[in-house]
Amino acid sequence: MQLLREIGRVNIGPDQWLEILRADFGVTVCTLSLNRVIAESFALTWTRDPFDRLIVAQAIAGKGKLITKDAKIRENFASAIW
Repeated sequence: MQLLREIGRVNIGPDQWLEILRADFGVTVCTLSLNRVIAESFALTWTRDPFDRLIVAQAIAGKGKLITKDAKIRENFASAIW
């Protein structure tokens, strides 16, 4: 979220987003280890984007859904929704 803020795609920072998501949807910060997420990302050969790999890998490792507008992720990850 910070990167998106820096390039002007969103106008609030990650802490503000987290507060909104906590209040509106009960979202919490993931407690999975980075090593677990990275290990899961190795199987995601459908993308060369390292951020997409990590985002999807975290959803897989956490057995969660991923809310995304990205069509490529939605085509390749069945638990992606928009």
